Amino acid sequence: MRYCRMTKLSMKNPDGEARSDRFSCEQGEVYTKNLTRFMGMLRKNGLAVGIQESQDAFRIMEAVGIEDRNSLKLALQAILAKSEKEKETFSACFDAYFISQEEWEEKLKQELEAQTQYEQQMEAANQELTFNGEPLKVREELKAVYIQLSEERRKEMQEYLQNFPNPVRNSAVLYTNYISHMVEQQLLKEEGELYENQKVTEENLLYKNIGDFSEEEVPRALQLIQNLTRQLNKKLLNRRKKAGKSGTLDFKRTIRLNLQTGGSFRKLAYRHRNRKRKKLLLLCDVSASMLRVSEFALRFIQSMNDTAEGARTFLFSEQLQEVDVFALQDLDKFADHVKGSPLWCKGTNIGGILQRLLQMEPAVVDGNTIVLIISDAQTVNIPLTESMVEELQGRCSRIYWFNPIAVRRWEDSKSIRTLRPYCTMLGCSTLEELALACEKALSDT
Repeated sequence: MRYCRMTKLSMKNPDGEARSDRFSCEQGEVYTKNLTRFMGMLRKNGLAVGIQESQDAFRIMEAVGIEDRNSLKLALQAILAKSEKEKETFSACFDAYFISQEEWEEKLKQELEAQTQYEQQMEAANQELTFNGEPLKVREELKAVYIQLSEERRKEMQEYLQNFPNPVRNSAVLYTNYISHMVEQQLLKEEGELYENQKVTEENLLYKNIGDFSEEEVPRALQLIQNLTRQLNKKLLNRRKKAGKSGTLDFKRTIRLNLQTGGSFRKLAYRHRNRKRKKLLLLCDVSASMLRVSEFALRFIQSMNDTAEGARTFLFSEQLQEVDVFALQDLDKFADHVKGSPLWCKGTNIGGILQRLLQMEPAVVDGNTIVLIISDAQTVNIPLTESMVEELQGRCSRIYWFNPIAVRRWEDSKSIRTLRPYCTMLGCSTLEELALACEKALSDT
């Protein structure tokens, strides 16, 4: 059993019985991990949380425990939030990052049910993979392949084993080992086919129009987004490392570096200009035709490491609404959040939205802001939209426009033709195009 630092976790069930140590330790680990991220979010939202406050918060968590979520919240709030505004920010952060006891129990219940189902399937595989009444020696990872096969394929393998000739008595063990080897080879072949089928499915989703995804395909698409963002993170990280090696040659530092080698210039030093990170402003169209595209784009951007500082997100249709950053922590509930807001089932007025955005005080856009608009550019007032996009272009660093309409159809749309000169418009009708658009836009931050 893993060692759990949170020694005061004396958690009990409603019937008075103590919960398992596994529950206490695992929940304690989740809370401790979330506390670290929680501190960063508080700092990002303007609270003065330094090293001393972080250490105090960890001590309070160990002292108070997590049995009473409200007590922990009040104790942390006492040292981390002073004004009423800070308390509101703290409360929103806490509720977003620290799941309730009921949510944790439901999550644990689902994990236990999945584990129980897997164990039952493995037990069934042990009973089915037998020859002459004896279980075959098949590796567990290949049994896992067996339980993924269709019922028809499993029945074919069982019939194959049942119809195989009985061995001679003095060679029964050798014969059984031979059958085990044959079954393992067949399962290895099946594993390769399963992998190829999965790969074909992912490729189909990669190039399929996002608006055509069925509800059954969405979970696989979300997994594909996670894979794509991991690759994209690595690519951007390598690009930044290479960029760090370029710059103006620094002669003095180069000479000092190479004195130990007698003045031979084996190492070169460069002078780099301090580059200020860009701010990122997201404007997401959440009209009915755009909701899924906006959700997928947000999943890409939220999964990116170190994309930009001070990123702000606004949702719009006929109205404009800044989305609470904490609501974006669980994008599985993003669609429900939008459908429960005044933005749902409305038309799109991009010009009016941008006009309202540019009139905000304090200003949300300046010369260090990259604006990323996710919309099909279909709007009720094209002249006003053109005027506002032109004004926005003059105030910000750059505008990237993610458009889910197929690029070949852009010339057929008057609004797209009108707005393209003022921004960098990128296609995002498929997951592949969306990944490429994110790479281009976020590499600029």
